[in-house]
Amino acid sequence: MKALIEFLNEGGLYRDKIKLHGNKIKVAEVFSHDTVHAGSVDSEISKKMDVYVDDKTFEKNPIEDIDVTKIVPTQRFITVKNLDTVNKEEQDNTGAYVVKIKDLYYIIDGHHRIANKIINGDISIKAYVHKVK
Repeated sequence: MKALIEFLNEGGLYRDKIKLHGNKIKVAEVFSHDTVHAGSVDSEISKKMDVYVDDKTFEKNPIEDIDVTKIVPTQRFITVKNLDTVNKEEQDNTGAYVVKIKDLYYIIDGHHRIANKIINGDISIKAYVHKVK
């Protein structure tokens, strides 16, 4: 996140500074938190994240404005192609699905939509939030 803030302050596009690994970008290059698959989440949290049933059911959850520094990705990479695709469909509500556990929001669906918002300088995003105790 520090690199993102420095780029935005310099007036440059963060997208130009992301290191590519083929068509892939490590989520750690974009998100403040590393992926849960990097060993940063215990098995209890992993179990609590397993709440997705179907879109219609998940979209009954409230839409919240979320600080991007509190978002944890659940996959290791995002792709340039998908970033470009979702950038063209950009809306105020990302339509992303996240699960709130304690103070963090774990992505169930919407990594590319959220990443695009972060890359474009947004400090918060809107997503459907399922809260877990």
